[in-house]
Amino acid sequence: MNQVVVLMLRAAQTFIPFTLLLGLVATTPAVAQSATSQTDAPRQVPVTVREALAEVLKGNMDLRRERVAVQAAHAQVLAAEGLFDVSLNGSLLFNQAIVPGVSPTDISRGTANSLTGDVGLLRQLETGGSVRLAVNSSGVFTNQQTICGLGENACEVYATRLNLTITHPLLRNLGTEATQANLRRRRIQVDLAYLNRQARAAIVVRDVLTGYWELAFASQDLEIRRSAVALANRQLEATRAQIEVGRLAPIDAAAVERAISDRTREVVAAEQAVLFRSLDLMRLMGKQPQASFDRFVAAESPVVDPRPVDVRSELEVALKNNPQLQSLRQGIALTELDIRTANVALRPQLDLIATIGSTGRQRDSYSAAWDQALSFENRVSSLGLNFNIPVQNRAARGFAEVSRLANDRSWVDAEALELDVRDTVVRLSSSVGVNAKRIELGEQVVKFAEQNLQAEEARFSVGRATNNDVLLRQQELNISRSQLLRARVDLLVAEIALDAITGVVLDRYGLELKPL
Repeated sequence: MNQVVVLMLRAAQTFIPFTLLLGLVATTPAVAQSATSQTDAPRQVPVTVREALAEVLKGNMDLRRERVAVQAAHAQVLAAEGLFDVSLNGSLLFNQAIVPGVSPTDISRGTANSLTGDVGLLRQLETGGSVRLAVNSSGVFTNQQTICGLGENACEVYATRLNLTITHPLLRNLGTEATQANLRRRRIQVDLAYLNRQARAAIVVRDVLTGYWELAFASQDLEIRRSAVALANRQLEATRAQIEVGRLAPIDAAAVERAISDRTREVVAAEQAVLFRSLDLMRLMGKQPQASFDRFVAAESPVVDPRPVDVRSELEVALKNNPQLQSLRQGIALTELDIRTANVALRPQLDLIATIGSTGRQRDSYSAAWDQALSFENRVSSLGLNFNIPVQNRAARGFAEVSRLANDRSWVDAEALELDVRDTVVRLSSSVGVNAKRIELGEQVVKFAEQNLQAEEARFSVGRATNNDVLLRQQELNISRSQLLRARVDLLVAEIALDAITGVVLDRYGLELKPL
């Protein structure tokens, strides 16, 4: 009698929910299949770490901007060097003058037409002055008897001159400190441009490597999600087998169908994560995505070999090699240069002007006038001083104070950055150690989860466990695998960030930025 009742109850359980489960059982595998098989899926391109770095060094927008900045800094140096170029200058002047007489017998009255030309070579001196070698000649065509002589209606007079003129400061702007300040500043800015380029390259390489391993995580996490769907489908097959032999009712498959739907949604989300990580890597490479584009897939797995980290050694390397710190130190050199230049500008202005030359003057013969000048028979010279003493001198004093305060600010910025570098190194060193421990423990957890799943499936096969028990063990295994993968990627990311802050990330991967 008891056996009959049991058979009737099983028949009722089988008939009533069966019609409700037909749609779910029929549609759920199709959902899982639609998420994993797409006929219009874009082509996946495997990429290695080296290939990703090579593409980034060629196409990254930030690095391209830094290249332009370095080239612009070199151009500024060339422009500053142009201050000491030799220049050819001159002038040409025609003048017509009429001198009226004060009486009918005034011999100075008449007209005079003159043409004066001047040409010379000028060069600014590195010590603050300038030197100019010039030739000057003029021709006067006049009818003034004071020039031509009594009784002569017109004549021509030629004058020539050869001059060497030197001007040089004696107080303000004396020496190379002031005159070459701009050139030194431009050369320091070239060093700054290279350091900024180095710093930017370290950041870009860090971001690329981080993005690559995040892509690897997303790709493998997608495989974990897909394997979770496969495990659930395997459990569904085992459940159906139990249903067929009458050990389970069809309603028992509902929990598995629900798990398949949930895990399929996780697969869709993981596929989108792979897409986004691929786009991140493309952006760093400077590649423009199209409506339909090939997607990158990490060809390397995040296999890690944790390296020992000595915090004291990492701090020493960071303080010595960090490109941002080096850049700020170069900025301090700039402000110190401004202070020295401002101190020179505080002096009164006192300039020396010296001229030495030879002159010639002849009538009716231009060549005779030049022969006379070149013979140095008529030497001319002059010596003088120009001075300017600002009584209040507020402009120079204000510039000196601004320069001093800018230098103080640079030192504060350097100290603040050093504090940040120290803090970051200590944190990243700790993160490396913690993630190494997470990996060690995570491997044990995965092993235990695999054993628990096998044991639970064995109990289910003999009717001592339910579908929910098996699905729970599957979920524990999936979570432990994902956490282990996350720990490996986190360790790689922490090591990369530590290499970047210590300024060795380029050397670590054999990368070199060539001078421009």
